[in-house]
Amino acid sequence: MRVGSARTAAFATAVFVGVAASHGGFGSHQDSTPKAASVSLPAGIAGGPSAALLTAAGGGKGVAVNHRRLEKLPASTSFFPIAVWDQSPQGGNVPAPYANQAAAFKAMGINVFLGLYGWPENYGSDNGEIEAAAAEGMYVVAGGDPYSDTSPQSVASVEALVATLPASEQQYFAGYQWLDEPAACNGSGETQSIAAQIATVNSEDPGKIISANEGSWAAFLPNNLMGSSTCLTQAEANLKDASMLSADDYALTDPWHSSQCIGANCIYLYGQEAANLKHFAKPTQPVWEFVETGTDDLGYSSQNGACDAATNLCANGNEYRATPVQVNSSAWDAVINGARGIEWFCDDTIAYDACAGGGSDGNPAEGGSTVIPANLTYIDQNIEGFASELNSPDVGGLTVSSSNSSVPVTSMLKKVDGQYYLFTESNRDGATTATYADPAFANKTATLVYDSAANYDPASSEQGNSFTVSADGSFTDTLGTSANPYQVKVYEIGNAGGSKLAGPNAAQCTHQWTSAFTLTCKQ
Repeated sequence: MRVGSARTAAFATAVFVGVAASHGGFGSHQDSTPKAASVSLPAGIAGGPSAALLTAAGGGKGVAVNHRRLEKLPASTSFFPIAVWDQSPQGGNVPAPYANQAAAFKAMGINVFLGLYGWPENYGSDNGEIEAAAAEGMYVVAGGDPYSDTSPQSVASVEALVATLPASEQQYFAGYQWLDEPAACNGSGETQSIAAQIATVNSEDPGKIISANEGSWAAFLPNNLMGSSTCLTQAEANLKDASMLSADDYALTDPWHSSQCIGANCIYLYGQEAANLKHFAKPTQPVWEFVETGTDDLGYSSQNGACDAATNLCANGNEYRATPVQVNSSAWDAVINGARGIEWFCDDTIAYDACAGGGSDGNPAEGGSTVIPANLTYIDQNIEGFASELNSPDVGGLTVSSSNSSVPVTSMLKKVDGQYYLFTESNRDGATTATYADPAFANKTATLVYDSAANYDPASSEQGNSFTVSADGSFTDTLGTSANPYQVKVYEIGNAGGSKLAGPNAAQCTHQWTSAFTLTCKQ
């Protein structure tokens, strides 16, 4: 998640070989995009994952797995991991009535703190982070220096700290995160191997989660942004060595990938990256995806040219800050394409803790944003409202077509308690009519139980509408509005009535983040 520093010259000048027209080229989810013709890669550049790794991965199309669950997180299918990166559970400067960031984030639907910088601060003790998180029932994945047994961040230090907690709270330390974006393709043409480091941590504290996030190269496979086939092969191995496959590409604010995509119409890269990661995943290994929250990503958006807040555009054509509707679409694009954990990046140049206070301008009472925490709460609540469906196995048999060849449709089908759940999103900026077909749908009723337009373009919302499915198992509906491109819809298909039409999923919601967060929903 190293967005604050400038990209290396090797990455900034990397050769991009064509645009992959097929969203999620390695993925297993239904996408109406026409397949791209094969591309010729320059000599010495690998065209994608090595055959050996693909064979060993055990993921990809046709793999039927139960919900992919990390061992140290709750086993319930109603739990969907939603993390914040490098935020401080005990941090203050948050709106009343919250005592600290842990309480504020818990109210937003966050359940994991991932990566606490310089934690623990002392050998066997910290500044109250783990206690604050545990008090709110939130999990911590942080620390774990594999190079020392005596440093404050060492596994031994973390174990000593956790041992001071009441037995009932020790479960909330879930694992280690000491490494982000391992060094890639250095001057000697080598990519850092993290296998030995992971083995060391596992030997010292077996069974814990180990997180080692990768960079944006994963979003662009099969194109190789790593510089050589050797570098790419090692990077692919690093992906699989960690407990979950995780990567980041802030598709909207990224100023460096203009040869592939730039600006507001790049949301599809979130799904493309998630699908690529899923291809490498072992059957029980989950994919987590970093998603931007509406900040300037710690100045990342302006790294390749100045940005204009009035137009929300930067000199290279990328967004200055993602808008609320774009953040929602990005998160769902990742989820529909296989992400089973969301990692929010909250840092902004005006406040490191822009999502829930804690920075000098993070608290709304001191001029901080009220929009970001309200929007994240809305997104978190809706994703978590579908946790049981999202954590169930994928169901095959669905075909999807788009009436607009410029606007593909990406979809995912689940089945829970005899009801089908069709998650779908228009996957480029623009409008289209999607046709969904599956013989299993024949003569059933499809009820629209979630429509992102209900929140972001209420006049265009169809939430609550029902569609009669034909005898051949097909029905059609529109996607993409002027105020809500990359529109997200979820249909419940089966018995009439739409049982998921309850709570925020069924409502048009407005948000307030003043002294406390409130979510007001109108049926």
